[in-house]
Amino acid sequence: MLSIYLFELIIYISLSFFLSFIFKLNDKKKISNNSNLNVFLIGGFLFSLVFIRYFDIKDIYLIFFILSFMVLGYLDDKFDIKVIIRFIFAFIIFYFFIINNHNYLIKLYFLPDNYIFNIIISSIIFLGFLHMSNMTDGRNGLLSTNYLIVYLFIFLFLENEPISKFEIIFLISLIIFTIINLFNISFLGNSGVMVLASISYILFTSLYASHVTNTIDILCLFSFQILDGLRVSFLRIKNNKNLFKKDLLHVHYNFENWLKGYFVYFVFFILNLVFLYFFRNFSSGYFCLIFSTMCYLLVLLISKKKNT
Repeated sequence: MLSIYLFELIIYISLSFFLSFIFKLNDKKKISNNSNLNVFLIGGFLFSLVFIRYFDIKDIYLIFFILSFMVLGYLDDKFDIKVIIRFIFAFIIFYFFIINNHNYLIKLYFLPDNYIFNIIISSIIFLGFLHMSNMTDGRNGLLSTNYLIVYLFIFLFLENEPISKFEIIFLISLIIFTIINLFNISFLGNSGVMVLASISYILFTSLYASHVTNTIDILCLFSFQILDGLRVSFLRIKNNKNLFKKDLLHVHYNFENWLKGYFVYFVFFILNLVFLYFFRNFSSGYFCLIFSTMCYLLVLLISKKKNT
């Protein structure tokens, strides 16, 4: 059975390569410092197919949600849409989806349970998640490896139920894409980033609603991106720079050798998850947040030493 899934994935990847040539997506913006090929694999197309094919989709709005962000990401890759315009379209797509599918409204247990308030909170979290994923996609393999480790951790260690067919295929697709991305054969592009962020929103709202994960878990799982985003935003404000303009302030750019930076980043990231696994129920998990912050600061310190 696994061989059939792998065969299907190979077909999807081949189709993605074919479409990348048909639609002529190029790395005109030099997305990765270590890129040397001028060909995109449409990451959004690949992960959209995997999600639609294997996820238990109960309504058409979910398909609309994923495919809309695949198209929006493609248009952004093609025409380099301004960030504010991209956010407006992202909000419109999300709002249309969420008012027609309340199952994916986020209801934080420590906040009032009000319909309008939940829509606002859900919109802020989704747009923040979208922006956070986009910021992480600065080096080859960084975002896909990040998601791969997070979902391996959740599916294998946090969930009490056996791993599902979708989860297996999704993990395999992340592994395959990460490998070809690390070898500079393909890039996620904004299409891939948006689709992965959208899929992750769906998965995490489901996991949160079913009590597989809690607020502390999510903060710890994405602490590196959250802390790095806050640090970079502070530096941009301090230097009177555009909050949404791309620069080289993120921690993954601090390493001259991207492979060493990749290794150091994920060693500390995995240590963070190990700590979370053993201590997530200890003092409501706040020690996990402290440990996550320490791991991030150590990566930042090591990266700056590498530059001096």
